[in-house]
Amino acid sequence: MLNNLPSTKIFAILITLYLLPSFVQFEYNDQQTITKLYFGLPIMQTGDEPHYYITLYSLVNDNDFFLTNNYNNAHYDNGSDLGLKKHNTFERHTRLFNSLNKTIINIPFIDATHLNASYFPSRDSSMKEISGHPIGLPLFAFIFLWPFRNTPALEHLSIYLTLFFSLAGISAFYSLMLFYHQNRQKAGLFTLILALGTQYWHYSKTFWAEPYLSSFLIIAWYLVVVKKSTSSYLLSGFLLGFGFLIKYPFLLTILPFYFYFILISIMDR
Repeated sequence: MLNNLPSTKIFAILITLYLLPSFVQFEYNDQQTITKLYFGLPIMQTGDEPHYYITLYSLVNDNDFFLTNNYNNAHYDNGSDLGLKKHNTFERHTRLFNSLNKTIINIPFIDATHLNASYFPSRDSSMKEISGHPIGLPLFAFIFLWPFRNTPALEHLSIYLTLFFSLAGISAFYSLMLFYHQNRQKAGLFTLILALGTQYWHYSKTFWAEPYLSSFLIIAWYLVVVKKSTSSYLLSGFLLGFGFLIKYPFLLTILPFYFYFILISIMDR
């Protein structure tokens, strides 16, 4: 069946299945029970997602990494710095940066409704709040989304950026399977399993790090193994480097590439 289905139709189906759920939104209560379903554009929900977004928001709209004003806007002024969804309570996922001696102080993530004066950096102008998470994801999204400064589209587009790179990773995976198996049916089957049988599908509609890391690894391997050009090697290195900035343990993924190049050099002798 898949062998008779052109790859363009397979991806048209996948794009539809990935895109349509992004218009289904939900609300939930403090017990994490869904209380309402409705149609609309995707927004930040919970967990670390809003805290990645607030750094992107600061980069795009404030041109800096300092988050004190952004968390204050979200908490005290009903601002959208954490996204359009309003939270009754939220933690400040931040560390303190001393602008005088250039040191970083790790502090516990604390509830914004229980701010302690000893943690509040605005009492000391030399202390700035910066993200408690790696900067890579907001920085990568900034490359594409900076033109949407001071627009309500920023939040929606940051999630659609995740969806785009999820599909790009799936497309590269299909090309890899075709390269290894030389069989469209097997390549299509393995691609459908990846796209619809894993958490790729769910996380593609969020602003979490994992879809980017998965796609970066797949695309980087495709560029090195299949394309084999200087520009593809450079782009692969760029993606792996940004993956490290998004999650530091991602550095370990360099090892398969290292051993691959060693193997290739040995076989070429």
